[in-house]
Amino acid sequence: MSDIVDIIRSAIVINPHVRALVESRIYPDELPQNAAMPSVVLSEVDGLGVMNLKGVSGVRITRIQVDCFGNRRSDVNAIDEQIRLAVLRHPASTYVDPTIDRIMDDGHRDLPSDAPRDGSQSWRKRRQHDYLVTHDEEIP
Repeated sequence: MSDIVDIIRSAIVINPHVRALVESRIYPDELPQNAAMPSVVLSEVDGLGVMNLKGVSGVRITRIQVDCFGNRRSDVNAIDEQIRLAVLRHPASTYVDPTIDRIMDDGHRDLPSDAPRDGSQSWRKRRQHDYLVTHDEEIP
């Protein structure tokens, strides 16, 4: 997990509303096989270095994807909303290493239900939500 994902994850896991919904089931990069539901996966999906007329600016935009999984659509929608509020309301002054300038909500998508993989007949619901994080980048 990247530093930026770790920072965003920390804002999510300390939120009591998120913990009430998913407990500690917040995973990096992929959902473990047979994970209990509901669960959340955080990953960095892309990044962009920002240039200006003088060259490299030392600013980077990183896209963080949050995948919410659950057995019911209402569960994943509730989890997504609590995570959105946790990320957007987290005090900016606590994002210091690297310094985060802003977090932009880049919207969500409801994906088709995942077919059962464990032999059960339980279809998993899934919602993806993207956040664009503008932050300092150390240039060697």
